[in-house]
Amino acid sequence: MEIYDVDKRVEAFERLGRRMRQVGGESVSETEISALLAEAEAAHPFFTPSQVRYALREWGNNLHKKALQTWLEPYRNAFPLAPSTVLLVMAGNLPLVGFHDYLCDLMAGCNLLVKLSSKDAVLLPFFHRELRKNAPVGSGLNLKEPDPVRFVEQIPAEGFDAVIATGSDTSHAFFTRQFRHLPHLLRHSRHACALLQGGESPRELQALADDILLYFGMGCRSVSKVYVPENYDFQPLLKTLSERGELLRENTAYMHAYAARKALRTVNGQKFLDTGTLLLVEDTALESPLSELHYQTYRTRQEVEEELSLQREQLQCVVGNGYLPFGVAQHPALSDYADGADTLAFLRDFYQGICKAERKSYLCAPKNRN
Repeated sequence: MEIYDVDKRVEAFERLGRRMRQVGGESVSETEISALLAEAEAAHPFFTPSQVRYALREWGNNLHKKALQTWLEPYRNAFPLAPSTVLLVMAGNLPLVGFHDYLCDLMAGCNLLVKLSSKDAVLLPFFHRELRKNAPVGSGLNLKEPDPVRFVEQIPAEGFDAVIATGSDTSHAFFTRQFRHLPHLLRHSRHACALLQGGESPRELQALADDILLYFGMGCRSVSKVYVPENYDFQPLLKTLSERGELLRENTAYMHAYAARKALRTVNGQKFLDTGTLLLVEDTALESPLSELHYQTYRTRQEVEEELSLQREQLQCVVGNGYLPFGVAQHPALSDYADGADTLAFLRDFYQGICKAERKSYLCAPKNRN
């Protein structure tokens, strides 16, 4: 018989949040944790201990009882309506990047098959064990109860009722073909950008630098392009990015990428601005290569807002006056769903047979947070 008690699951994740905050503390030096951080970095050179600890603190700060209860309140009576197994195919660009899907599915009462990215195959299994060690009996998550999660090395051909998968645009096309016969929530590449007006305060520029540089700029919420007014004075921004770039200088893989991009731009005679760790390149594309930040000038705010509206399907978030505050991009709340697709709503409708009956993909309308 399936064991499901939403209040006990909230308690289980609240306890996990405390453990994540503890491990995320810079002073924690447990031998097991040191080995964990070293193994995570060995699998992905950008999963440095400081970046992993930052991700753990962020998740730990989200997993408070009140925040979990508020997030779940609209769905408290929806789960579980039927025993179901969901296949989760996770990306690997950031530490614990698939944790939100894992959290959603377990809070909804699902059984999970989890296909991890080889670049991020260390952290989630460890914290799943931590969850089960500390979960209250009766939650369905305790070590004494059947484990609802199974980690798999390959995507199985069967044995699941729905699919949630995240990947690149290329893998998205594969997932669409592979899982067209099942209810599915499929995500592809998205990007973040910033709208500057000129005259931003030093504090705002420092916050923007975090939006750009955290996680080495590799997340869908990492600002990869800035819109600036014509005749914009770049010097304050360049100075701030240079000062905040110390963490980048410590990473050999990143600095190799930076040196390669700089050499390529130089050989091709292309103009760029240089902070010593990041190149600012004029380009209309939202996506920028590792170690580069694109910029584009605009004449009027209406002009840039029209362009942002046309690109809304490619954008994860926008920071700037009238949009998200600077410094918020890398601090998503529990209700900030990737691609604007409400995962809990997808699971609720799937359980109720809407997705299963119609055999179609499910993507809810993105929230207007601007």
